[in-house]
Amino acid sequence: MAIRSHTFAELRALGPPEWSIDSIIPQNAVGVLWGPSTVGKSFTLLSMLLSSAAGLDWCGFKTKRCRGLYIGLEGSLRDWGRRQQAWATLHGVTDEPDIPFISAGFNIMSKNSRDELYRDHLEGRNVGLIGIDTLGQAMLGFDPNAPKDMIQLVGGGLDLSQRSGATVIFVHHPTKNGPAARSLSRFELTPARAGSVTPS
Repeated sequence: MAIRSHTFAELRALGPPEWSIDSIIPQNAVGVLWGPSTVGKSFTLLSMLLSSAAGLDWCGFKTKRCRGLYIGLEGSLRDWGRRQQAWATLHGVTDEPDIPFISAGFNIMSKNSRDELYRDHLEGRNVGLIGIDTLGQAMLGFDPNAPKDMIQLVGGGLDLSQRSGATVIFVHHPTKNGPAARSLSRFELTPARAGSVTPS
C-alpha cells in the first residue's frame, strides 16, 4: 500500500463524521458488536441491516438507506429466516429485504475469498453495511486470541470497507482473554447497551 499524506487543511475540510445509523454506526468503518452468547447480538445486527435497507429508523435512530450484506456463518438457516420474519412482522414490512445472505464459504483472512465477495456481492451495488457473524467463524484456521491474527482480520475488514465504501461489523463472543478485537476497531457495541458506542 502506498504512503498517503494530507495537509491539516484537507483533514479539516472532511467535516464531521457521517453515519449509517445516526450516532451509532459511522460510515466506511470497521467495528465489532460483542457480548456473551444468547444476549441478542445476531438479531441486533440483523435488525440494523434490515432497518437500513428499508429506510426505517433503528430503535429511534435515523438510518441512511442502503443495501446490506449479511454473512451468517453460525446457526440454523431456519432461525435466520425466523429472525427476518419477526423483524418484518414487528415493522409491518412486506417487501423482500435487499440483503443477500451468505451462509458458508467466506474467510475474511483470504484475499481470494474477499475478492470473490467483492466481485459477486459488493462491486457496483452501493452496499452500506456488511455484517459478519461470527468473527471466529470468519477466520477459521486462525486464532482470535492471537494479536497478529486479529490484526490480519481487521486488515481484511478494512480492505472490504475501503473497496466497497461499506461499514463492516463483526459479531464476536468474548474470548478467554477478553474481547480481542476491542482495541482494533473504530467502534464497539454491546446489545445490552444498544444505542451506546464506546470509541476505540
